[in-house]
Amino acid sequence: MALTAENTSRYADANGVRIHYHEAGAGPPLVCVAATAFGATAWGQNRRNLEALSQRFRTMLVNLPPQGDSDKQVKSDEPRLDFYARVLRDFLDALGIERAHFYGGSPGAGPVLKLAALHPERVERIVVDAPTGLGKSLFNPMPVEGAAYTAAFGREPTMERLREVMEIQISRPELREEAIELRYAAAHAPGYQEARGNISGPMEGLLNFIQRVSAPTLIIWGAADRDVPMDRGLAAMWEMPNARLHLFGAGCGHWPQYERADEWNRLVIRFLTD
Repeated sequence: MALTAENTSRYADANGVRIHYHEAGAGPPLVCVAATAFGATAWGQNRRNLEALSQRFRTMLVNLPPQGDSDKQVKSDEPRLDFYARVLRDFLDALGIERAHFYGGSPGAGPVLKLAALHPERVERIVVDAPTGLGKSLFNPMPVEGAAYTAAFGREPTMERLREVMEIQISRPELREEAIELRYAAAHAPGYQEARGNISGPMEGLLNFIQRVSAPTLIIWGAADRDVPMDRGLAAMWEMPNARLHLFGAGCGHWPQYERADEWNRLVIRFLTD
C-alpha cells in the first residue's frame, strides 16, 4: 500500500502538547523534525524520504507547534530551542521510546541538536540538513538571499512571494510545483498564522552549545544552497566532536532530502546503520 499523508497521520500528547506526525515502518526509531519556517510541514519536506526510510526504521515525521496540524494553543516565552527540545523529549516519552535517531532540516535541526546537548541519553545518531543559526557566513553578505525572501513571504503570504522562496530554495524547477502547493496550503491553514506568535521566546545560536553534542552527526549541504551559506557546514563540523560533512554538488540547493531524494536516502540509511 502506498504511503499517503492520510494513512500515515498520527497524533500524540506530549505532556499536554498535541503533536501531529506521520509514521510508517518498524525497527529502530527515527524521528524526523520538520523545519519551523513559515508554512513548512513534515509531509511537505520529507514525503520523498518516508518510503525508503520506513524499510529500515520506525520513521516518524514530526510537526513541532504550531506547524502542520500540531498544537495551535500552546504558548511559550522560554528560549525556543529549550522549549522544542522539551517537546521532543516528551514526544519520545509519550510513545514509550527511550532512544532514537534524529533528523532535522534547516531550522528543524536546532531543536534536535539542543535535545542532544541537554539529553544525550535519548539520542543515538543525528542527521541534519543545512542548519540555520550557525552565525555569519565568511563569504556571503547577510542576511542571505533565501532568508530575506522567506521573511517577505511571512509578512505577505501570497503565492507570488512563495514562488520567489521556492525558486531560491529548490534548484530543480520540475520539483517545485507540488512543494509550492503544499506549503501555500499549510501557510493559510485556519489559525496557523495567529499561532506563530505563541512561541515567542528568543532563538539561541547553535554555536553556543553544539560543542556538547557527542552523538555521531552527519551534516548534509547542497552546494547551490542560497538560503544557508555552505561555509556554515564547515563551522558546525569543526565545533562538533563527532561530526562529518557531506556536500552535494552543483544543482542541489537548500532541500537535498527532496532534490536528491534517492541518493540522500541511501546516504542517510548507510550512516544510521553503519
